[in-house]
Amino acid sequence: MCKLRLLMAIGVLLLMRINIYAQESQKMYLSIDNLYDLIETNNKELKTAKTARNVAQQDYNVAQSNRLPDLNVSATVSYNGNATIMDRDFTNSMSAQTPHFGNSVMVNLYQPIYSGGAITGNINLAKSQSQMADIAIDNTRDNMKIAVISCYLNLFKCRNLLKVYDENIILTEKLIQNMHSSNEQGIVLKNDITRYELRLSTLKFDRTTIDNNIKVLNYNICSHLSLNPSIEIIPDSTIINQLLPIDGVEYWKNLSQNNSLRLKTIHTQQDILKQSDKITRSEYLPHVGIVAGNTLEGPITYEIPPIDKNINYWWVGINVSYNISSLFKTNKKTLRNKLELTRLSEHLSATSEDLNREIEQAYILYTQAHQQLSTQLKNVELATENYRIVDKRFNNQLALLTDMLDASTAKLDAETRLINAKINTIYYYYQLKFISSTL
Repeated sequence: MCKLRLLMAIGVLLLMRINIYAQESQKMYLSIDNLYDLIETNNKELKTAKTARNVAQQDYNVAQSNRLPDLNVSATVSYNGNATIMDRDFTNSMSAQTPHFGNSVMVNLYQPIYSGGAITGNINLAKSQSQMADIAIDNTRDNMKIAVISCYLNLFKCRNLLKVYDENIILTEKLIQNMHSSNEQGIVLKNDITRYELRLSTLKFDRTTIDNNIKVLNYNICSHLSLNPSIEIIPDSTIINQLLPIDGVEYWKNLSQNNSLRLKTIHTQQDILKQSDKITRSEYLPHVGIVAGNTLEGPITYEIPPIDKNINYWWVGINVSYNISSLFKTNKKTLRNKLELTRLSEHLSATSEDLNREIEQAYILYTQAHQQLSTQLKNVELATENYRIVDKRFNNQLALLTDMLDASTAKLDAETRLINAKINTIYYYYQLKFISSTL
């Protein structure tokens, strides 16, 4: 019986350890570099963009194959019925024996020599489209990074706010306990306790809201990274200690002008349009190619009576073709391409100005966040010291309840603003990197 109880106790302990391990295994500690790696390997939108790039690369290979000759082979085996011979007015018909077995083998070859630049233009067009697919991958990657970083930083903010609220809830509960003791001594009124209990209730409700925000943000990160939603993401706590540079606004503007994916997209669109225009203009020019072929067929039916033999003949020559309708159709296409190229140039200039405005705004917010951070560090220090003094005076019956309430509120507000300032500084830094396509 003792051994049985011992075995049962060991089993319970093992189950408890397994349960604890399972709970701990659901937590995932991630830095921003870890987020980048998971986006690269797991994000479904990025995988779709990479597949589209593979398709564009294959289109480029197909376009290159147009330089190769076209070779066609056809073979036919047939049963031939007897021929019928008649006068031109369809009278005096008579049947003529025809060899019933028919066969035909034909080989045709066409090697383009000159296409007015159409083949080269199609190859360059496919190459530019492949480059566009590469830009689309980078664009998707950056969009996913900034989306995940935004959720990640907000998750970090909410988790730290949760700690702040937990500390203030503990302080408020301790204060209420002290007030109950003072109430029994007739020092504090019941109404004063009620006011602080109302504050405690508000703090707990706000804490629940933050906790729900954490669950939503955690789910969004797991969704972007294709992770199990039950995993609890734990942000890297050292992120707020990283040193962020404060480079001048001109530095970020130059960086965005040189690296912006939006500008690269427009430049590539211009290249695509130029190649399309070359292909269109190739319609003005003749197409020249070498043709060759060989035919083996039988019987010889164009003789009367038909000859039951095979005949083989071959040929080689130059094929020249010209689309005359291009003289009055192609000019409309080239005019359209010219107008579209003008539109892209204007769009490029407008996008460049938009980037400068976005950099200017993000940089102002970034420097403002730095200023707020230094201010809030001092405010937290002052609010904490004020709370300590008021709490001591209140316990010695030298301060009113309203003074204690104001000190507690000021402390909570200062701590909340400090966390927001720290996260905002990091967020606007990454926003600058996102706008300049340097994430």
